[in-house]
Amino acid sequence: MLRRILLAIALLVSLFASLGMAAGAIAAAPCGEPEPADAIVVLGASVWSGGRPSPALRERAKRGAQLWRDGKAPVLVGSGAVGAHPPAEGAVIAQVAVSEGVPAGRIVIEDRARSTEDSAIFVRQLANNYGWQRLIVVSDPYHLPRAGWLFRERGFEVQTACSDDSVYRRGTIAYQALREVGGFLFYGATRWLVGPGTL
Repeated sequence: MLRRILLAIALLVSLFASLGMAAGAIAAAPCGEPEPADAIVVLGASVWSGGRPSPALRERAKRGAQLWRDGKAPVLVGSGAVGAHPPAEGAVIAQVAVSEGVPAGRIVIEDRARSTEDSAIFVRQLANNYGWQRLIVVSDPYHLPRAGWLFRERGFEVQTACSDDSVYRRGTIAYQALREVGGFLFYGATRWLVGPGTL
């Protein structure tokens, strides 16, 4: 009985610590101009019917393409699997990036990831082949603290670059931020239980 009580207390402490970390990290989402890196990784978002990029996906891809044009990295990686509508998010990121001036030969498509953690795992596998170590991870401001955490867990040196989130309504941003808090709590609790980078 005492062991269960102590375990429950430890779990609550871990959850509250994760919640505090999540709130602080999301409030301080790093959106500055990154230094040059080995690769720019654009994280996926929804693809709409007909293969159209959602506004969030389009803005992420455009930000990645801008960073590439600015010479921040020699290669752009689009990461994301097929969701509700084909093609894969990574492939649609590539399409937008090409339309924004990135040569197709400078784009790598990662089309298996169904979560942010999947992206970190599968980009790590690509990086082992290409020799990438320093990454610029591109996503919405609310998403980047957790994304940066997950990519650093895989051994990367990570900078983050924010896409334009003005395409969201205020309510949507609040909802997504709350989801990120939940994500921090989940990942914080699982890493406390089983250790980092083991899922």
